Amino acid sequence: MNNNIFISHASEDKDEVARPLAALLQADGFNVWYDEFQLKAGDSLIQSIDKGLNTCDFAITILSQSFFSKKWTQRELVGLATRELYNDSKIILPIWHNLTLKDVLSYSAPLADKFALNSSIGLEALAKAIKSAIAPKNISVASSDLDKPIIYINGHNRYTIKDSIGHLATAKKTNWFYTTQADTRVLRDGGMSGTGKIHNVRSNLGRVEYVKEGGTNAAYTYLEEPLIPFKIYEHSIEFDTVDCYTETREAVGTNLHSKFENIGNHVFFPNDRRPKDVWGYIVFNAIKTSIEPFVSKDRLYINLMFNNPPEGSRLILEWDW
Repeated sequence: MNNNIFISHASEDKDEVARPLAALLQADGFNVWYDEFQLKAGDSLIQSIDKGLNTCDFAITILSQSFFSKKWTQRELVGLATRELYNDSKIILPIWHNLTLKDVLSYSAPLADKFALNSSIGLEALAKAIKSAIAPKNISVASSDLDKPIIYINGHNRYTIKDSIGHLATAKKTNWFYTTQADTRVLRDGGMSGTGKIHNVRSNLGRVEYVKEGGTNAAYTYLEEPLIPFKIYEHSIEFDTVDCYTETREAVGTNLHSKFENIGNHVFFPNDRRPKDVWGYIVFNAIKTSIEPFVSKDRLYINLMFNNPPEGSRLILEWDW
């Protein structure tokens, strides 16, 4: 998938649009260049931004009166428009935030001609529309993978805690993959266990059968049509949990039975219950290595990302209340 996204925005639009949209897209598996995610003390602001502008597959531009009034955002827009003209490709994905067509026409007629999303549709709808606008890249297949039925690319697990006590939550596990075989009709998602009771399991690709297998549970998705070899698919298993996240210290973990280019665990918290301390680890061959997770400034979102994790490892994101 084309998963490198740059978010160009004015600082006045961070809280309402930029930050929560960046978190949603990152939780859905995209590599998001967003200043609060990338920049650390001592980093060169110009060099880091220029790298993001030059290497992104797409750039979300959150257009607003504040965006139009700043030289910095205008510089970013000019650079992106130049890339589009030079490469004859679509890069800019505009979002109008509290703007009318007249407002955009007054700033730039060519920009007004671009199909744009409006922030009034809501963050979830924005994220969904952006995903549908991005087509996957061509894939190259290693000779060692030709005999494997499923080859995974990215995997991301998203947990949304819905109430302050922690009794209710929704989990969404998404994998991007392709197959080398023409007769694949069933997908298995194993290791679905943890605190709480799982119910209402669903898949975006077909009917789901949720079964117990030894000491864990698995979801089998039965496809109506066999998979097309070497086409990238997005497979999501989503389920609700009850009586979960009620301990003083909690954790979510991902067992990596297959090879992934990158993997991530993401947790969203309710407004009235936020984590105090957060830790991250990757465990491989019984060795536990600490990784620093990302924590949003409002402490309503945490994540742990890892590139090219070793097959057979476990990624753990842990916090206390």
